[in-house]
Amino acid sequence: MLIIARVVRLAGPVTIAVLVAGIGIHVFDVSTQPAPFARIDTLARALASPFADVFLPADEKLRLTLNWGLAAIFYGCIAPLVAYLLARADDGIGSWRRTRRA
Repeated sequence: MLIIARVVRLAGPVTIAVLVAGIGIHVFDVSTQPAPFARIDTLARALASPFADVFLPADEKLRLTLNWGLAAIFYGCIAPLVAYLLARADDGIGSWRRTRRA
């Protein structure tokens, strides 16, 4: 379980980096013609798809920045929590109750 917790803990910042890079691609009007930019854009769209219509301002760049930023904040909060719960599951549920101090 600890290996899975470490992978989850690492996946959080990687997800945030992809979303922030995707925001940068759209805000600065970077061409997605090169393959790496297209892949980052596609991956960022997939990661932020649950948050696609949370904020609906008229400006497209602002809408994308708010929704994808919310997704980055969400993944940044959830990844450490899930990693913590996985690490605690490795110790066993209630193991903190079994230890006695002298």
